Amino acid sequence: MTAEELLAQMESEIMPLSVESPDKCVIDPESREIVIPEIYQILGVESDEKVERIEFECPKIVGDNIDLSKLQIRINYQNANGDKDQYIVEDVETNGDNIEFSWLLSRKVTMYRGTVNFVVCAVKVSGETIQNEWNTTLATSQVLEGLEVDTPEPTEEQSDVIAQLMQLVQTTAEQAVQDVREAEQEAITKISAIPTVRNHIITFGTDSKEGD
Repeated sequence: MTAEELLAQMESEIMPLSVESPDKCVIDPESREIVIPEIYQILGVESDEKVERIEFECPKIVGDNIDLSKLQIRINYQNANGDKDQYIVEDVETNGDNIEFSWLLSRKVTMYRGTVNFVVCAVKVSGETIQNEWNTTLATSQVLEGLEVDTPEPTEEQSDVIAQLMQLVQTTAEQAVQDVREAEQEAITKISAIPTVRNHIITFGTDSKEGD
């Protein structure tokens, strides 16, 4: 056997161990492990909000002939700060012998940089009784460090500009009020100068009395 043939044989023996769907997290129903491809080793950056979606693939029938397509699929997770929550999967689809679904990552998942732990949980409930529950073992991915600004503070130069603008607004408002008052007084003066006819007698101003 040549070196090339030996290498080809080794590759063919190794290939079955690789992930069948490199763009999906593949669940092994026997070991319960979630095989995470490289593209999902990093979930995102701190404070990301619903911009990344993790795809999953799992055999439809597991355990004692349990059909996962008939169960409610959830993602139970713990963010890097230790806060726990769950995501209810809404897009389970059957594809041959497998089911496929996804997890849309919320800000609670990516709130802190570090390791995010998660499992896939499938549950069938009747009333308040759990009839079936099937879980994967713990999987982990990372959230990268980001930079979140709560309240931006203006620089000294920006503060000066803001102060100037506020002063300009105040000056303009005061001038507008003064202009209105002057226009009002001018209008009163003009109205007072209009002659008034009472009992066929023309009078000027506002000092005339009734019956003059």
